[in-house]
Amino acid sequence: MIRFEHVGFAYTKERGKILDDLSFTIEKGESVGIIGPNGAGKSTLLKLMVGLIFPQEGSIMIDSESVGKKNLAKIRQKIGYVFQDSDTQLFMPTVEADIGFGPKNYGLSTEEVKKRVEEALIKTGTQDLRSLSVLELSGGQKKLVSLATVLSLEPEVLLFDEPTIALDPKNRRRFIELFRELSGTKIIVTHDLDLILDTCSRTILLDEGKIVCDDETEKILYDQKLLEENGLELPLMIEGVKRRIDYENSVH
Repeated sequence: MIRFEHVGFAYTKERGKILDDLSFTIEKGESVGIIGPNGAGKSTLLKLMVGLIFPQEGSIMIDSESVGKKNLAKIRQKIGYVFQDSDTQLFMPTVEADIGFGPKNYGLSTEEVKKRVEEALIKTGTQDLRSLSVLELSGGQKKLVSLATVLSLEPEVLLFDEPTIALDPKNRRRFIELFRELSGTKIIVTHDLDLILDTCSRTILLDEGKIVCDDETEKILYDQKLLEENGLELPLMIEGVKRRIDYENSVH
């Protein structure tokens, strides 16, 4: 579904390469977590997938379509991107108008647009917000509405950049449940390693623009030495289990 071949990218020559000779493949239907310290190139990787920026070296293929200016319309019909900053994504007068904006501009019928808006509202539990202005929403509500605007497009690939930022525990659980229910290919970039553990069967660890490890999620997230060497810590859930085991061993 997604193929990176020797991809390199730099915002400026002075900063150097954000991504360097990056190659990997994500199969259709996979749920993949992208983790790494700040500055590893995680968000840049998502922007390249959706064509907000373009690789200066190598190539990116999305379902046999090369990511480039000529193919942007086709690429963006296949990919939905939930931004880290919800204010970047929401701009219409009401929540309902925001969710319907994409389907309407794809030329879908009025009835189909209404159907998709309703389904997206129900999936994200935001029905009560439909008539509100974005300015009236909390940070967590904005995050859920941003997700609804993407779900209404019914993309084959979903990209999430720090999706649980601003979500309270209840809505974080709602997001995890919804994520598990969604079909298609799903990719999460986040510092929330517990979220990756709950949602992704595969994880790619980036550092300094290169792939350090690409393996089953549990193999990476249970490896304390590997995580610490790359500026990360064990997920809280694993750390809690480890402490309990250490305590029980010390008692006995």
